[in-house]
Amino acid sequence: MNRTCFSFAFLLSTLLALPLQAQTRGPGESRGRRVAERERVDAPRLTEAQRALLRAELASARAIVANARLQAQKLRAAGGDPAVLRERLAALRRETLDTLRPAAQRLLATRTPEQRARMEERAQRRGRTIDEARLTERATRRLARAALRRGDERPNATR
Repeated sequence: MNRTCFSFAFLLSTLLALPLQAQTRGPGESRGRRVAERERVDAPRLTEAQRALLRAELASARAIVANARLQAQKLRAAGGDPAVLRERLAALRRETLDTLRPAAQRLLATRTPEQRARMEERAQRRGRTIDEARLTERATRRLARAALRRGDERPNATR
């Protein structure tokens, strides 16, 4: 349970810190372990209400992603023209993300004033501003990936 709670907390904290990730690096710079650890330490702490909402949204996202995955498998199994298949899969992807977007918006709406201020401060340190539309889009994609990861229950998978 602690591992699951930590995973949820880390997911939301990364969702809240999305616009703050460095986009450019100088020569010889890489995103190593120390950078990832520093970002994790700097990530906003979650309240209990945020953790509960994250658990609920992730559970509903798992069902949505699982359904989309089944539809994609059916499309691939049907075969046909590869160009048409690509277009149908892209439409399915867009539809799934559109379905998950309100959940990501609800998660982002729970940010406390301290978390918002911390995000703004981190963005300003990098000469950036918070773009809510981009933040929502990236949070939606992260939620979909997290739901896919958590919902990937294979019988022989080791954890």
